[in-house]
Parts: sequence; structure tokens; C-alpha cells
Amino acid sequence: MLNIEHAVQQKFPNFQQKSPWIQKSTIGFLRKITHEQEVNRFLEQHQDLQGFDFIEQVLDYFNFSYSINHRHRHNIPATGRVVIVANHPLGALDGLSLLKLVGEVRRDVKIIANDMLMNFSAVESLFLPVDNLSKTTRKSSIAKIIDALNKEQAVIVFPAGEVSRIRPSGVRDGKWNSGFLNFAKKTNSPILPIYIDARNSSLFYSASMVYKPLSGMMLAHEMFNKNSKNISMRVGEAISYQQIEQLPIVKAEKAKLLRRHLYRLAKGKKPLFTTEQTIAHPQDRREIKRELQQAELLGETADNKKIYLFDYKPDSAVMHEVGRLREFTFRQVGEGTGKRRDLDRYDRDYRHLILWDENELL
Repeated sequence: MLNIEHAVQQKFPNFQQKSPWIQKSTIGFLRKITHEQEVNRFLEQHQDLQGFDFIEQVLDYFNFSYSINHRHRHNIPATGRVVIVANHPLGALDGLSLLKLVGEVRRDVKIIANDMLMNFSAVESLFLPVDNLSKTTRKSSIAKIIDALNKEQAVIVFPAGEVSRIRPSGVRDGKWNSGFLNFAKKTNSPILPIYIDARNSSLFYSASMVYKPLSGMMLAHEMFNKNSKNISMRVGEAISYQQIEQLPIVKAEKAKLLRRHLYRLAKGKKPLFTTEQTIAHPQDRREIKRELQQAELLGETADNKKIYLFDYKPDSAVMHEVGRLREFTFRQVGEGTGKRRDLDRYDRDYRHLILWDENELL
């Protein structure tokens, strides 16, 4: 549950030394702009929900939605380790929407969240707790991120570490912390940029210019004024970490270039980095099985895997899956075609041996 008084005491220990009148009026003001009662009422009503079910209920509560074109959605890899970097225009609903979007493609996704968000136990299973991505980030937090990537999961990070503010060039993230490059390097994970087209109210940006901490306290209020809003997202193509590593510049400059790359994506401009197409999503296993039933069964292995002899067919689910897995396998060792599937004209002439494990369907 949300407890503003406790949060203030934890964050600002000296606040208790203020006069009772100042404490009471300040806490009352903060409770109002953070919608403490409404938040706690929602949490109490939906305390049985966890993870993606909870996120869906939050978005439904605000009638909040997002849109993305079909081609961009297919840029999200269905499997394999990946570091997803995004701008952070809203503060809460953008992160939840991004989790839902990636979760529709793959369930093994985590998002790096600060300690405050970790207080919401309903979604803590999807969060990796990090107070920021600076040099002071705890080693235990970094270890959890690296572990997730080594398990071939997707990790979402907002490199700015805070919500976007108004700038001469428009609503933009501040400087990106380069910490995300450390765990991308240690796990050889590709970088996937996602641009979120959204903004907070003019009041929020005005408060930010007057007193930045006040705007942070207004983020809950901003969430409540997004009722019936729709945001759009653009997913770029992946950037291999080897390409980033070979740049003869320091990490801070690499992070700066990736930030520019993302905002060029927003405007449809030519990317700064050479990208590679995201590996195609898996084929429908039922369709693969149907095609294999028409192929020649050569026998079985000692562990009950079936061996099929398969001849090329146009628009074949089996061949599409062979090309997908071939590309995935070669990229794991730093090779691959850079295309969605590794298929060529020779595949039409070859006969293909397919090893099929029925138990993997369970």
C-alpha cells in the first residue's frame, strides 16, 4: 500500500524536525497530488492480481492504450537475450505499457525499476530493483540483471534514470547513464531501441523548471490525468553489441550516440548504427507438425526424437522455422546473415533432416 508519510520520513529523515504545522500541511498536500486514497483503494480491490494481470487492470482502470504498427511489433525478438532501451516520457504508464507490449511477444521480460516502484508487490516479479544506473549501483542489483540476460531473458531499461523533461528541442530524456552498456557487454546482448511518443502536462514541466523534486512528486497526479489517452511506440531494429564495442570512444559517448539513435528513430531518420533484422518469431507448432506428418519418417533416436526427411516447399512452416533457428544459432556465436531467417536458394535443392521432439510441445 502507498504510505506517503512513511515514504517522506524514509527519504527525508530531517523532515521530522520541522514544526507539526509544516509536517501536517506538507503531508496533506503530498497525499492529494499523489492520489494516495485512490491508489490504495485500487490496490485493495485488486490485491489478488499479479504480474501481467495486474498491469492489464491498471491500464483498463485508466482506459489507457498504446498503438504500434505490425512491422515494428515484429522487431521485438521472441526469444534470446536482449537489452531494450527506451525513452521515459511519462513515469509509470509508459513503463507498464512497454512491459505489456513486450509481454505479448514473450513472457520472459523484466524491467529495471527504482526502489520506490519495488514497493508494489503485485508486479515485483517483473521488476529488477536498481535505484539508478550510475557508478553507485549496488553489485547485487547488477548481478540480478546479468543473471536474467544469461537466462536468455529480455531486460527493459530507461537509461535516463528519470522522467523526460521539456528542453529547447522538445520533450527529451536527460543524459543517459552508460550503466546498461556494462551488462550488455558482459552478456554480449544486442540493444533494441524503442521510442515512446508521449508527454506529461504543461503543469508538470512548469513545476519541473521551478523545483525539480516537486515534479517528481507529481508523477502520480500525471498518471491520473492520462485517462482515455493513447500513446504510440516505435520499435527499431536490433544493434549487435560488437558494433558498439568496437567504437573508439568512452562509454558515456556510446550512450550518447545510442540516445541520438533512438530519437532519430522517432523522426524516421536514417539510424546512426548499422542494425540487423530481428529474428523471425516462431512458427505455429501445429502447422509444423502437420507438415512433418506428410514427410518421410526415417526413424527415432534412443531418446524418442523422430527423424524426418523433408523436401523444400514454398511458404513452408517447417522451412521458415529451419531458417529462423539457423539464424538464431549463428548469431549466438557472433555470425548470421543479419536477416530474419537464414534461407537461400540452395535450400530449394537440398533434402533436409529434421529432428523432432514431441515432448517439447508440452
